[in-house]
Amino acid sequence: MEILKYMETHGGNALYFIDSDCNNLLTIDKGFSQANDFAKLLLLDNISFFRNQLGSNSFIIGESDGKHCLFSDEGDIQCNYIYCDGSITSTMTITAYESIECTDGPVSGTAFVNTSRVETKKNIEKYDKNAINEIINTDIYEFNYKSEKDKSKKHIGFVIGENYNYSNDIVAVDKDKKEIGVDTYSMISVAYKAIQEQQEEIEELKEKDRQKDILIQTLIERIERLEKEIKDGKDKL
Repeated sequence: MEILKYMETHGGNALYFIDSDCNNLLTIDKGFSQANDFAKLLLLDNISFFRNQLGSNSFIIGESDGKHCLFSDEGDIQCNYIYCDGSITSTMTITAYESIECTDGPVSGTAFVNTSRVETKKNIEKYDKNAINEIINTDIYEFNYKSEKDKSKKHIGFVIGENYNYSNDIVAVDKDKKEIGVDTYSMISVAYKAIQEQQEEIEELKEKDRQKDILIQTLIERIERLEKEIKDGKDKL
């Protein structure tokens, strides 16, 4: 390995170490952009140590504008994919822009919040299907997952697959439109609408009962008047 040269770059001094094939092995850069004067250490063009403009120290593997994994001394981890054969615990926030998969265990926390603000949505339309029918036409089963023991506590839910009845409105799909699981937010929303529909039916029944009560009271009053008129007529005789 030999030092190629000591040269000025981006307004700061940089030192390059290359091998005999001119592959860059190590770069020591005093200022990695014109916007700041923080140092950067780059190994093999894919591993770098630097301090960002906010002052935190960071370690990144991969290309910062492509697939990479970044760690900072503020406790942040940013990457394209994380695979963990065990548990992941965070005392603050875990953010995923595509998905979080846990194939053989639970995901737990104090709250799970679905993004629902209007600023995040488009193509907004009212759901006008009969939600009660969607629920009635979905069969509920008890089951174990194949990764569990036969004597494990059974789960309760519907089954996605041929020869099983379920609503397509409450399933999640991948980018290829393959049904992969339950969309819990959609399922709760459909159940919520079903409650609204049932409440409307209850209110209609209550109104019918009220009208019947009025009719019955009217008939009672008419009968009482007729009985009184008959009694008064007999007394006159």
